Amino acid sequence: MNKQQEPMITILYQDWLEEFIANEPDVSDEDAIIRELKEKGHKSAEVARFTIVARERGEAPENILPPNKLLLMAGARLSIAGISRRKVAVQIEDKILNIRELVAVPREEGEPDSDEAASHQPPERAQQWVGYTDERALDGAEYYLLNTLNGHIWSRLVILAAGKRDFELIADKLMVQIQAMVDTLK
Repeated sequence: MNKQQEPMITILYQDWLEEFIANEPDVSDEDAIIRELKEKGHKSAEVARFTIVARERGEAPENILPPNKLLLMAGARLSIAGISRRKVAVQIEDKILNIRELVAVPREEGEPDSDEAASHQPPERAQQWVGYTDERALDGAEYYLLNTLNGHIWSRLVILAAGKRDFELIADKLMVQIQAMVDTLK
């Protein structure tokens, strides 16, 4: 196959064009995208469509989004991740609970910590999935609860504190909910 015959990925955006024209979005840079999300209240998917259309029409910088191949890959990975969330019933003590059949293997040291970052990695560094009883799944669950989740909780507590909400009350409620989950598993 010569260069001219190689398959290409193109984005046909005509079905999004009317929406783009009606909204007249500014997606010229990251600050403009933030304004579209925050001030105009557009959803992420809408702004994504606006940005694709603007880039393809030459109205936004080419580097505002990853190349089309990476966009397609990210979408496919998201779909596969959805499939991987299939649940199975398991017996824990005297209860039947639903659990994900597959669990993501913890990333190696220095690997990206998000699916978005991982979508830009070569296939050999892609996410690997194992059964929920696999030792790597158990280690990953423990690591997530003891290390990663803390960062998520911390960032939300900071948001609450910055917004002058009673973050201590919310933290107390969270601890009660965690204890209720633990009690459910006994």
